[in-house]
Amino acid sequence: MGDLDSLTTNSQEKSFLELFENKVVYEIPLFQRSYVWTITKQIEGIKDDFDEIIDEKKNIHFFGAIIIQRLETDVGETNRYEVIDGQQRLTTIFLFIMAAIFHMRIHDPEYAAILFKRFLIDADNDIENSNLQPSAVDRGQFNWIFQNIISNSDFKNELKDKKAQFEEFALGSNSKLDGRIRKNYTSFKSYLKIKIHDYPETEKANELKKIITKILTSCKVVSLVVKNPQYGPIIFDKLNSGQEEMNIGELVKNFVFARIAKEKNNIDAVQQFHDTSWNSFIREFKDTKAAESYFFPVCLIHEPNTRKENVYRNMTGLWNRKKLTAEEIIENLKEYQSAYNALSIGQ
Repeated sequence: MGDLDSLTTNSQEKSFLELFENKVVYEIPLFQRSYVWTITKQIEGIKDDFDEIIDEKKNIHFFGAIIIQRLETDVGETNRYEVIDGQQRLTTIFLFIMAAIFHMRIHDPEYAAILFKRFLIDADNDIENSNLQPSAVDRGQFNWIFQNIISNSDFKNELKDKKAQFEEFALGSNSKLDGRIRKNYTSFKSYLKIKIHDYPETEKANELKKIITKILTSCKVVSLVVKNPQYGPIIFDKLNSGQEEMNIGELVKNFVFARIAKEKNNIDAVQQFHDTSWNSFIREFKDTKAAESYFFPVCLIHEPNTRKENVYRNMTGLWNRKKLTAEEIIENLKEYQSAYNALSIGQ
């Protein structure tokens, strides 16, 4: 890679191509906040950047940083990362690739199937095998988009030949079939349709290949892999001044729901746990600030030498050592809740 093809000498600087071309799955925590980027605030600006890349007015564009943590997998399994920060960027990149494959499947079904298998799915997995695992509320929209892409019969046959079948996400009661994810996907489809409109039919596939290659190789992010999720908020705060703050409460919630998802392996059961056990715990606090401040003193009871930056590590370490289930973790957290609430309101 030459000096003109990168912004830094950091080995973690990656192009869109490098983020998704290798065998890797990015998991957004089930109950993470939903995708929020809009066409007017973000997508139109991104398309302007894409225009400059396609027209060769610039050969590189920096999309910022993403913060991820490597998840444990068995030998030979696909590498998996939990997305601590970067949901909006990763989802938007993924939507662009999906829109490009939608058009490519019309003009070159065989090549589209290659892209589909390379970028969109983990073909070795027969359960919810998208390379981007969205939050629970966004999964219905992803199912719709995948079905929109594979609706072409010729393309379906190509996918079958290449053993590249998409396995739908299980949906909970709060999953939506429409929203910003679908709108932004449709916006990217319209954008690409205009880009290839004036080319003869025989040249549209080749022009799409050029566009896809330029965008995926020219757009860059720095991928920061943290050793412990608790370091995420520290890094996030410095990189994203003025944006919505991450907090320990969200990290604890993500940990608990990762555990319940493994225990139940059923989206409805996970949703029920959220609506009952988790929500009943959170509703006992007087406000969100009190809830967020609770975890440090509770951790001090179990680990008296804990510093604030080590709260998440120490708490989750304790739960792992004791092999607590998700329900037991909630009960563990509730033990001192009444006393804390009394103190926080001056009783």
